[in-house]
Amino acid sequence: MNNILERVHELIKISDRQEIVKALQNLEKYILCNYQMRVFDNIVQMKEIEIYYNNEGAGYIDTTMHGRERQKKNFNNLYLHGAGIDICLSDSEDFYLSILIRGGYVVGKDNCKAYKHGPILLYDAVIPKKANVDNQPPILEPLETPYIEDVFYAVRYGVRKMTENHGVQVRQEDKELLLRAYLGDVKDIPCTELPGKLSFVKL
Repeated sequence: MNNILERVHELIKISDRQEIVKALQNLEKYILCNYQMRVFDNIVQMKEIEIYYNNEGAGYIDTTMHGRERQKKNFNNLYLHGAGIDICLSDSEDFYLSILIRGGYVVGKDNCKAYKHGPILLYDAVIPKKANVDNQPPILEPLETPYIEDVFYAVRYGVRKMTENHGVQVRQEDKELLLRAYLGDVKDIPCTELPGKLSFVKL
């Protein structure tokens, strides 16, 4: 887990917008290839995530970030909301950083896997009703064997407009904002399981 924190601490030192985006993409890849999520006795082998980062000190403003207190200084803990499951990666009051889990394989007690292809479906599969997230142990845990698959990137799902770096409006089509990451070859996933799969590219 120290390796994630080291990468987070390197990220918050960066003030150049393009370098921040590159660091966010690298952080997504590192997490997808090296960690799984364990929550309420469920294991999720994450396949698709989106990253959200807001750091006014670095001049990087993400208007799609919820900006809840729970998304600051809450490293490796849950932030649950109406759109899904976030894992917080901030260990400071100075910035917000979290990943939304968009899809993955839920591993059952009998070792059977079921692919959940949307943040709400995944939420319903692993989060009990009236869940108390404060009593959860750390959420991300290292894989015994890291994945060596490629990671593909796309614009975050459903994002139409964002404001980045000193209030400059950035269109959804900007390739620099490919902050949705998928582990593995998207060509192998049926369209019904991965909306917008044709928009993914390998960087």
